[in-house]
Amino acid sequence: MRERLRGLWTPQLGLEALGVGLVMLVTLWELHPSLVFSSTLLTGGDTGSHLALPAYLRTQGNLFNLTPWYPGWFAGMPAYTYYFVMADYFATLSSYVIGFAHAFKLASIMGSMLLPVTAYCMGRLFKAPRPVPVALALSTLPFLFDASFTIDGGNLFSTMAGEYAYSLALALALLTIGLFARGLRTGRGYWWAALALSATLAAHVLPWFYALAAVGVMVVFELLLRRGHGDPKDRDVVGDLARPVRFAVGAGLLSFGLSAWWLLSFLTTQRFTNSMGYSNDNVSNLHSIFTTLGWFTSTGGAAGDRWVIVLAVVAFVVAFVVRDRLGMILATLIAVSFVAFVFDPQSAIWNERLVPCWFISTHLAVGWLFGYALSRWVGAAAHGRRGLFLFLGDGRIAYTFTPLDEPATGTAKDESLDIQPDSSFETEDEVAAETRGLADWKATLAGESAGERTARRTKRATVSVIVLGLASVVPGLMPPVASALGLTTTGNQVSSWAAWNYSGYQSKPAWPEYRDLMTTMSHVARHYGCGRAMWEYNSAQNRFGTPMALMLMPYWTNNCVDSMEGLFFESSATTPYHFLNAAEVSPGASNPQVGLAYGKLDVTMGVEHLQMLGVKYFVAFSPSVIKEANADSSLKYVASTRAWPSPGVTWRVYRILNSPMVQPLTMLPNVIAGIGSRQAWLAANTSWWLDPSKWATLGAESGPANWPRATSVSNMHYVAVNLTATVSRVRVGTQSLSFHVDHTGVPMLVKISYFPRWHASGATGPFRVSPNLMVVIPTSHDVTLVYGSTPALLIGNVISDVAVIAMLATVWFALRRRRFQRL
Repeated sequence: MRERLRGLWTPQLGLEALGVGLVMLVTLWELHPSLVFSSTLLTGGDTGSHLALPAYLRTQGNLFNLTPWYPGWFAGMPAYTYYFVMADYFATLSSYVIGFAHAFKLASIMGSMLLPVTAYCMGRLFKAPRPVPVALALSTLPFLFDASFTIDGGNLFSTMAGEYAYSLALALALLTIGLFARGLRTGRGYWWAALALSATLAAHVLPWFYALAAVGVMVVFELLLRRGHGDPKDRDVVGDLARPVRFAVGAGLLSFGLSAWWLLSFLTTQRFTNSMGYSNDNVSNLHSIFTTLGWFTSTGGAAGDRWVIVLAVVAFVVAFVVRDRLGMILATLIAVSFVAFVFDPQSAIWNERLVPCWFISTHLAVGWLFGYALSRWVGAAAHGRRGLFLFLGDGRIAYTFTPLDEPATGTAKDESLDIQPDSSFETEDEVAAETRGLADWKATLAGESAGERTARRTKRATVSVIVLGLASVVPGLMPPVASALGLTTTGNQVSSWAAWNYSGYQSKPAWPEYRDLMTTMSHVARHYGCGRAMWEYNSAQNRFGTPMALMLMPYWTNNCVDSMEGLFFESSATTPYHFLNAAEVSPGASNPQVGLAYGKLDVTMGVEHLQMLGVKYFVAFSPSVIKEANADSSLKYVASTRAWPSPGVTWRVYRILNSPMVQPLTMLPNVIAGIGSRQAWLAANTSWWLDPSKWATLGAESGPANWPRATSVSNMHYVAVNLTATVSRVRVGTQSLSFHVDHTGVPMLVKISYFPRWHASGATGPFRVSPNLMVVIPTSHDVTLVYGSTPALLIGNVISDVAVIAMLATVWFALRRRRFQRL
């Protein structure tokens, strides 16, 4: 094995590794290695609150449960059922070795560091001529530092804004494309391609779509090639039309099996998600389209990606003229990305999230263009001539030449002779030969083989690609050089963003204030008990590292104090009601979800809504909110932080009275017809939530036969519950809740976000009720709700288990066969 590995490592491969490594080094250098490897906790943008989930995974004690219930945000939400676990799971596993703070920082940069590696691997798997693979790797450097978009995914700005999962998926997507390219051509590597495709999906769904589109494009080109239409270098690849289809379908089915544990649940529970209501970017005219796609700036000027787009157009034309397979596929992906962005239907996928597919396709196409042009120059070496200097007996030097693919004839003696004036030179470059030094003559005595000349040119081409790739970015990262060259230093903002993020929470001037607040919440919880907290939002909280810093209350309190606000807005159908409530208790609320009827500051109304969601604590700091809070009889002041100088504040903590997690209903819920869809449920319950006159009873998606039926929340029937019951011994766990009742048969409102994986024992239900909570009807005095499984999840787990067993069996038989072959 050692000898085999040593044989694989050639000077050319070492040079290519250097090129890929330089891209990684430049990227890491701009991210500040001393900060990346420091022990502070990563902050900045969404990233500063993302870390709550991987930290929570570790607390559950079951590393195979990748989709647990997370009680920390939005009155509870299904963790990773609608989001993507791979990067966070890497952080969780790594934290056992290097500590969580270090592990999460490494997870956040993993995709960016892998992108040049997988781009290079993609080129090699395509069997692209050198230096195309390393050119693809170098083309990822300007993409990573591209400043045309800052939050959509893939580039460094997006990564630091919180889209590190997207970056990892994009890197894996390129590897997936390469593995499918090899498999479609050779029929080898079903499991590798399937595993890479599944890993891409586990990292993020949007680059997974990009990989699927690429596979579809490759299948079409492969079928065309086998009918005689394609790359002229692949004329030997004919017939067997079934192979590419067989591989694509086979590897796709294997990937489905590996991903079924997540995919089936994701697909069958979409109606329990939330839509933020974002409108697609304007695509009504070319100017609007290319303002987003990098030709124009927002003010109409020339954007920094114009040169990339121009070269990508050239690459598009060249690829189809020369009919290079990799070039044509990248060119087609440019077109597919453009069409997807322009014609993406509203509410399907927000079209701005497709923008990174356009940018990575154009950058890779430009890298291919330079690499392909240099590969043609390298290939010309094989059609050149080889010279042989012959020392003749009379002191003259004769030069003969033959085609490189034929052996040279004659004899040569390595001796020093002065070149005689009557030397005969029958070369194509007599002037160059006349002026060469003696050392060069000696080096040419034995001639230069085709392989040697090709290797020399390949090295020069590789060096040229590396220099060009670095020159496209590095000067702009050095302000003195950029200023001297008249270059924009926009890309250098990566350095300042990284310094803010990776210096961490603990390095911020407001860290003492932030720590004081979290310590205060821990003390309050020890005295009054664990529970949910609603905090007053203000963008000035960015002084802590991110305006979302308070979402980490569960992290800092060991999952004792939950935050009503969190990330993954689409993952909980309770999200809209939280944001409506935030507007009532925060003068500076962000109101991020589009289409909701946000109100003005009204702490009394806000507290009533908090009681409806079972929130235990309210945290305020602004004078207007504190004034209203002090006047509200449902709030009891319990603690405050010290007074922090500007821009800090004094945080006051109130306990919300009459806000139990489980309470008996006095009115039967009404089963509302036709509210099963996501849109219908939201429309009905936002109307219910904002109208106190409707709060006497709850709307339900389904329920027992004795519950009243209604056509809408506006005409519900008020039917009193004849029995009464008292609730006691309420115990709330992370994956369960239990309580005791003194009388059975009384509907109990459980103030946890509804999701079909909740199951009740000792009661019927749970039933989904307004706004997105649960009702159970006790059939025994002790009731327990447990977050379990669903038929779709169970089937998905079984399918994935079978697929994994099959994969391991395949590996075992392959290794066993190789061992016998060696014998």
